[in-house]
Amino acid sequence: TVGHSTVMATCLFFTAQGEIPGCSSSSQGVSLSKGALTQEQEAKWPSAFDFERVYDFQETLVGEDGMINGEPDPNAGKTFFALLTFEKPVTAPLGSLFIGSKFDFESHSPTCRMAFFGKLLTPIKPAVQDELKKIRIVKMKSKTGVLEKIDKADPCLYTAHGLIKKESD
Repeated sequence: TVGHSTVMATCLFFTAQGEIPGCSSSSQGVSLSKGALTQEQEAKWPSAFDFERVYDFQETLVGEDGMINGEPDPNAGKTFFALLTFEKPVTAPLGSLFIGSKFDFESHSPTCRMAFFGKLLTPIKPAVQDELKKIRIVKMKSKTGVLEKIDKADPCLYTAHGLIKKESD
């Protein structure tokens, strides 16, 4: 829900790279929240989006207790942002409150459908590729393999297996 409209949207979540959880400066603040909206909490939200920063992709939002699947979330206390791609255009002024809800819950379920809320920081037109490229979001990937041996003559040379598939170049 944005302004007076309820529109389906796809969400991409990300956090500011290099941010220390729980620390904020004038340019940082909680732009997505879970829980009660208060004036104190809203005062921490940034008023503009910083296109100069690099951001880290986040698979999920932090749980209310700072835990995910029973383990402490390393992103607890960080600033979360969302790129919302709406199914149809939405008219709302910058700074408008938006509410993300889960519509796949049963109406009689005791679970709350409200997933997150925040405010609109900047408009982006997804049809204009240059606008999407302005947001620098990094998705970290890793591969694991088995180290077999270290070369005796050159300790910088390693032999490993399981890092790439056989059909790869």
